[in-house]
Amino acid sequence: MSALPTVTVSDIQAIFSEIFTSNQSYHSNTSPYRIENSSCVPCLKNCVTLTVLYVVTSHSLPTDRHGLLRIFAPRPKTSLLNQTFFIIVSSFFQYTIHRQSAQIRRGKIAGMAAPAVPKSRILLLCGLGNPGSGYARTRHNLGQIVVDHLQKQLRSPPFAQSSGWGGTLSLPPNHTGDEGGVLLFKPSAYMNNSGKSVKKAWDNLITSIPQPDKPRATLVVLYDDLESNFGAVKLAEFGKGKGHNGIKSCNAHLGFETYFRIKLGTGRPESRDPEDVARFVLDPFTGGEWDEVERSVVPRVIQMIEKIRNRPYA
Repeated sequence: MSALPTVTVSDIQAIFSEIFTSNQSYHSNTSPYRIENSSCVPCLKNCVTLTVLYVVTSHSLPTDRHGLLRIFAPRPKTSLLNQTFFIIVSSFFQYTIHRQSAQIRRGKIAGMAAPAVPKSRILLLCGLGNPGSGYARTRHNLGQIVVDHLQKQLRSPPFAQSSGWGGTLSLPPNHTGDEGGVLLFKPSAYMNNSGKSVKKAWDNLITSIPQPDKPRATLVVLYDDLESNFGAVKLAEFGKGKGHNGIKSCNAHLGFETYFRIKLGTGRPESRDPEDVARFVLDPFTGGEWDEVERSVVPRVIQMIEKIRNRPYA
């Protein structure tokens, strides 16, 4: 391993002196350093030097998320008076660095551009269900019911039938922009074959995104969940789908299982008889349940969507 370049105490003191006098921030885009002759003596400048002793032990220059030097406060083996000086000085530098970091974000320090804001994900929200007015208010269509509410709450464009996408689509303008977008989609296929439509929509989204931004594309499938109490909203990132034929169809047609699922609880009947369960999921919601979906379920889904949008992507 090659020797690290040496920086003396004087060099470190000069860096901090520059911060004091020129109101500029030291960027740590250099090689790792080691510090020699860094023993503490009872003077203010060497107390300042102690604030960077962490650099020696880590062999790196720790930075905050804006690329500015972080200040650490290891406990010096000195008198109480020197420790007091050290705490005061290191606290001042911590404040100075974070104040300048905020100024950089607002572009207020001359000659220093504000850091680039990461782009948001581009979400394709697919609500599973059965097409046709006869199924519109049934428990099995809860995914599509919530997507219909989202179109109003998010003030998305009206749904339009698109044979190319395989269903009805609400496509926001400039959905590939830096702020991302939320595309709302309802498959035209019946639940048990909904994966075919979801795959077509997913392929269309990927095609519409420029190559550098394709990792931002994110699939989110919303569906009814018998195993959760009515009103529950749960997030999963993979799975076999258990007994849900819509998710099984999505997995089979997509060829992968690593996508976000928002599971919307419906509860289940006391009977485990398949005919009773089928009747339960195809029954319409009661009036109270219908109101609860809009009042409680939809707001929590919106919160979950925002968390997904702002998650880092590969």
